[in-house]
Amino acid sequence: MSVCLRARRGVFRSAASLVGVLSAALPVPARDPAPDVVLVYRELTNREELKIKTAGAESVRPAGDMHFDWLPVARPTFGLDRSPRTFCVEPLVPTYQGTVYPFAVVPLTDPRAFGLPDTEEGRATAGRKAALVRELYGRYYQDTIDNPRVAAPAFQAAVWEVFNEQELPDGPAPLDLFTGTFRANYPDEAGVPGFVQLAQKYVRSLSGDDAIYRENIALAGLEPVRLVGLPTAEGVVAQGQLALRTAAGGPGGGSGLIGAGGASWVGPVGGFGFGGAPFGMGFGGGPGWFPGAGGGPGVAVPPVFGTAPVGVADTPDVNLPPRTSPSAMPPPSAMPPPAPPTVHETPAPAGWVLGAIGAAVLAVWRVRGTKDRRAG
Repeated sequence: MSVCLRARRGVFRSAASLVGVLSAALPVPARDPAPDVVLVYRELTNREELKIKTAGAESVRPAGDMHFDWLPVARPTFGLDRSPRTFCVEPLVPTYQGTVYPFAVVPLTDPRAFGLPDTEEGRATAGRKAALVRELYGRYYQDTIDNPRVAAPAFQAAVWEVFNEQELPDGPAPLDLFTGTFRANYPDEAGVPGFVQLAQKYVRSLSGDDAIYRENIALAGLEPVRLVGLPTAEGVVAQGQLALRTAAGGPGGGSGLIGAGGASWVGPVGGFGFGGAPFGMGFGGGPGWFPGAGGGPGVAVPPVFGTAPVGVADTPDVNLPPRTSPSAMPPPSAMPPPAPPTVHETPAPAGWVLGAIGAAVLAVWRVRGTKDRRAG
């Protein structure tokens, strides 16, 4: 074996050892599950203020129907509309206008839809609550369309009662908005606002018989689902939502974002191998976009997910000004064409270090090869 060949092999062994050491030393960022849908919160309409008492605390929460939009480059999937109309299920979790939120789409038969454990008891309780939600839609959802000014906040209050009430006794009318672990906080039931009286009428009529939902032709082919909030890139979890979707909704074979199948999700800066390039595959650094549900890579969007402002208690609040942080976005109609992904501040990404090592090894190999040819 020539001296030149032995020298080259020594260079590559040294580089490989250095790569191994750096790969072990550099932190590998954890990746949360890719969301099923990514939506922008637009506004709350038909707003009323509801006094509530839950978890031992008193508060006032705006009640009404909420409206989200898909990102401009996204094609709606999972059976959801282009601008889903939803009702909040977590009154104590904040939501901000113009903010992008990732969600998982969870059927109501799944205990996660009601924050319950996946046990026999959790599944049984989820089944009872799912039937109550379907009955609520079957009986009164049309009211929120025909008379939204009063019915929408009443429907919202009833949704909160079903999802958050922990006392669910047996019987034909298990719910009451003025008793239990979640309640409307008014001293005199007779003097409460009209929408609260209507909400009490809604919940007191529920028995868990959801046959009226299946018989309602206006809801044919639709089903209510829970949008479970997932952490953003900065660890903020979105407020859970209740939405209607087409019953056959699913990830599909197409792209949630422009590309060849499957929505892409904003991840940490990539390192070595798949997930390192903007299209979900490649060698070395770059933004760590990775594919989501539906298969195949898609074109990623810039990392606009951000931390919610501190100190805002009333949510969701249509009167909140748009946020000025990177997660604030203008209304979709005013948005410019999507820009290509950019690299945001990230200290010493592994991909850049490995790329520099590769370039150094190649330079050393070429220099030594030139010297060997000259010596020969």
